[in-house]
Amino acid sequence: MSVPVGDVGEDRLSYQEIMAQLNLSDDDVVRLLHSLLCAKYKILNKEPSTKTIFPTDVFEFNSKFTDKMRRIKLPLAPVDEKKKVIENVDKDRQYAIDASSSGGGGLGG
Repeated sequence: MSVPVGDVGEDRLSYQEIMAQLNLSDDDVVRLLHSLLCAKYKILNKEPSTKTIFPTDVFEFNSKFTDKMRRIKLPLAPVDEKKKVIENVDKDRQYAIDASSSGGGGLGG
């Protein structure tokens, strides 16, 4: 995947511009940008200069970035598995609550 860092004459891109050009979800854009900002290779700079990514942030290529390697591998930040598991459990619980509240002929007589 290639990440648009800007066209000639355009040094900075907003979060929204990057999201639109990549056509990815919010979570995927945050993971991608985080790996370009905070991992081993600091390829992008961000304004404001914090580790948390917000939709109002602006990004630019780190002109001081260099590496001897012709190609580098960028690990993506891990998906928050715990969050996904909690969402799935909540969905399952909702179905159980719906089934029990529909009256389905329980023991109560």
